[in-house]
Amino acid sequence: MERPLERFRRAAREAGVEPSPELLARLRLPLAFSPFMARLALSRPRWVAELHREGLQRGRTLEGYLSMLRGGTRLVEVHQRELFRIAWREMLSLAPTELILRELSWLAEAVVRLELKRLEEGLRRR
Repeated sequence: MERPLERFRRAAREAGVEPSPELLARLRLPLAFSPFMARLALSRPRWVAELHREGLQRGRTLEGYLSMLRGGTRLVEVHQRELFRIAWREMLSLAPTELILRELSWLAEAVVRLELKRLEEGLRRR
């Protein structure tokens, strides 16, 4: 049976991404212990490489999440990508628990605000 890290390396190469040794080292723990993260990483290796290039040390703000969601990217994609990023930061101990929880709250608030705005606009058009 192929190991999760080898499966990711193959999926990344098939997607045209050459994973760096540092990226693979940082993925070892998440791929081994989180089925959610393994599934997303294998299905979206470009996201993983982009997140790694962006740098995992920097956190996000409520304003940042709102901006991302207004940018036209599908809600489910932003939500999954950001949950992956937050979990990755947590697993690698790159941020204190308080900040991780704050980012989760900000992400949830941004999603709720956006969806509420869409519903209100839909009601106004009726």
